[in-house]
Order: sequence, then C-alpha cells, then structure tokens
Amino acid sequence: MQSEDLAGPSASGSNSLIQQKKSEWDHLPTDALERIFSFLTHKDRSRASVVCKSWAEAYESPSLWKSPVFRFSKNQHCKPKFNPRHVVNRYGRFFRKLTIMYKRPGCHNHKFIAKQISDFLHCLAEEGVQINSIRMPRLMIVAEHCSRQMTCDKMVDFLKIQTGLTHVDFTNGRTLQTPGLQILENLVPDNIQHLKLQNFFETQFSGITSEERYLTTISRFHSLRTLSLNYNYLSDEVMSCLAIHLRGHLEVFSILCKKCGSISNVISDQSWTALKKKCPKMRVHFRLELEDLRTTYVINSNILSPVMPVVSMQYILANTWTMTYDQPIFDYLTKTFSGTLREAEFELQGIDDDDVRSGITEIVDKCSLLENLNLRVRFPFFEMQELFDSILGALFQQMMDKGTLSLKEFRATFRGLCPDRRKVGIFLQKIYVPRQYPSLNSIVKLYRKLIEKKVGYTIQKWNL
Repeated sequence: MQSEDLAGPSASGSNSLIQQKKSEWDHLPTDALERIFSFLTHKDRSRASVVCKSWAEAYESPSLWKSPVFRFSKNQHCKPKFNPRHVVNRYGRFFRKLTIMYKRPGCHNHKFIAKQISDFLHCLAEEGVQINSIRMPRLMIVAEHCSRQMTCDKMVDFLKIQTGLTHVDFTNGRTLQTPGLQILENLVPDNIQHLKLQNFFETQFSGITSEERYLTTISRFHSLRTLSLNYNYLSDEVMSCLAIHLRGHLEVFSILCKKCGSISNVISDQSWTALKKKCPKMRVHFRLELEDLRTTYVINSNILSPVMPVVSMQYILANTWTMTYDQPIFDYLTKTFSGTLREAEFELQGIDDDDVRSGITEIVDKCSLLENLNLRVRFPFFEMQELFDSILGALFQQMMDKGTLSLKEFRATFRGLCPDRRKVGIFLQKIYVPRQYPSLNSIVKLYRKLIEKKVGYTIQKWNL
C-alpha cells in the first residue's frame, strides 16, 4: 500500500508533465505553426495535421497554400504519397505561386509521369484555379511522342484562363518549336512582367528568329520587366520588335549563349541602341558557355556588343585542358565594360596560361563598380599562389589609391591536382569586404590560413 502511495504521485507528476508539454505544442501560435509547416513535404504536412485541432487548422491556412510545390516521381503509381487532385479541389482557390517539378525518370516512365502532369493540369483548368506565377522547369523533358502533345494541350487549356499571370518561368523547357510557340501564344500577355525562356526550345536550332509566328508571339508581351532568352532566339528583327512593342519597363535582360560552332545570327549595335533608348533602365546579364577556345576570336565583335549595358557576366569554359587562349576574353571585358560590370563569374577548366591570371587581375583592378567576383578554377596548386598574389595585390593597390573597395563579395573555388597528380577535394571561401576597409591584412591572413589548411601550401609573406 505504501509502495502504491509512493508510486502514485510520481506517475501523476509524469502524466502531468506530458500533458503540459502536449498543451504547449497544441497552443503554438498559428504563424509559428505555418512557419514549421512550410518546411515540410506535403506528406509530412498531412501527417502533422492529424496531431491535434490547432495543427489541423494550421494545415488549412490559406497562407500555407499560396506557394505550393508539386513534385511528381516515377514511383507514385506504386506507392502514392500525395494526391494532388484532392489538394487542388480543396485548396486550389488559395494558390498564387505554382511550381511543378519532377524527378527525371527512366525511359519506361516517360508516359506515366506525362499522364500524371497532364491530369494535374486538367484538374487545375477544371477548377478554374487562378495564379499569378508559374514555374515549371524541364517542362516537356518527360514527354515523348503522343504524351508530349497531350501535356502541351493540357498546359494550353490551363494557361489561357490565367488572366492575372505575372511571372512565367519555363527555363529548360526543351519543347519542340510548334508546341512551344503554341504555349506562348496562349499566355494572356496583359499582365506578364517576368518571362524566363532560356533553353525553352529543345534544340539550339537557327532560323526561329526569322519566322513570322515567333515575332508575332514575342510582340504580344508589352509589360515585361524581366526577359530571359537564349542568344540564338534573338536577331535584329526580334530586337526591333521588342523596341517597338515594349512599354519601356524592361529592367533585366538575361541572355544565355552556348558557343560550340559558328555564329549565324549577329545583333547589330543599332539594335541594342534602339532597345536601350526605349528601355533606359535595362541591364544585361550575360552567360557565355564555351566548348572550344579556338572560336573565341568571334566572341568580341559578334556577341558582346560594346553598346550593351552589361552588368553581370558569367563565363563558363569546359573541355579545354590542352588549349590556350588566342585572344583572351578578359581583355575585351576590361576595355569594354569596365564602367558597367558589377558581377563577374568565371568557371575555367585546367587553363595554364599567364593571360588568364593577368586577365582576372585586370578585371578586379579596372572594373570600378565590380561588387561580386566568383571564381571556379581548376588550376594546378603551385599556380594558386600566383593567382592569389595577383588578385590580392590588385585589391591592395585599389585600397591604397582610392581609400575604399567596390568589391563586397569574393568567392573562390579551386578544384585541381597536386603536382603528384593526386586528387584533392573542393573547398569554398567567401570574403565580405565592407565599403570602408582599414587594411587588407585580415584578407591575406584568411587566405594564407585557408591554403595552408587545405592544400599544404603557404602564400608568401606580404609586406603591408
């Protein structure tokens, strides 16, 4: 009896503590619960919603369904984790920013995933769901033959009722020319301000810019503030069309150029000048991907027009271990865009050339507005010291001359081989430089410590 009396209070206290903790979870503020739910998958959200009444109410919150992300996979037919049709019927009226994603399937799963997406789009159209943003990367990559057309038809049915759509992102859509144009033609253009179509068409074919249908489609979008295209989707005719039909609000013009062979379309300086005049706030973000450095002699005059308002440059180089620069693009960037360039990113694979190091150093030294520099370089380690020395030297000289630094963020990733050809891992270091920096000693010390720790090399002592 005594033992029962002793155990009673202990058990009672334990139950009381459990109830207290449960009560604390039950009474979490709604905004806190919504924040927690926002990090969960749809499957985990559904499970959490049955814990208690307050969690179920948080699950039903309209704000939680404003930006849904639907992920389709090849295994959903075997073990369904989430029923998107049920969610559309119940919560579709809350949707605002819609994202549709899926894992890249094997060949035997193409038709199944295409049918999943088609059914989902059909359900959205049936319910009359209205959104203001749609993002669907790799739009048609899962669809083959009849499945591709089926997905395209359902997408068209859904898009043509979206009267309030402002953001469209079909990056890496990989559509064929005809269904791709059909999708663009059925967008309601009145309110669209952000249109991202890099790699929207499946192949890097030429001739699309000369087609009347493409020009007519592009001319429908009058209110664009952001436009993202491939370089081979452009021509003087397209640029003229944009200059005529845009209302002058274009601010961000992102261009992707994949250079693997000869360039068939060249945009004249006059076309760029006309578009700049119509859209005075326009800034160009240019990404150049090269496979063969032997073709760089055409880059300067044909692609990078000196009248382009380039503020961001991404330069990606691949498969060039044994090649050297005939005419480094760095010199052209420094001479042409030193007064506008704010962001620069260079990915260089295995280049052993003094012009590369001097070119990057010149960009740091001469581009007075450069705020962000990102380097991904595959250099032998014994050359890393020279590269760091030259870049840090340029920063130090700029500090001495001007008393301040424009560079706010410097990222460097080096992936390379030791002299004995042993592979070494990747490492990343960020440096944030404030506007008023009293000395560069801390930068030098930080990089010296980084090099010594990761690769066993010491940067030579600086006399600051």
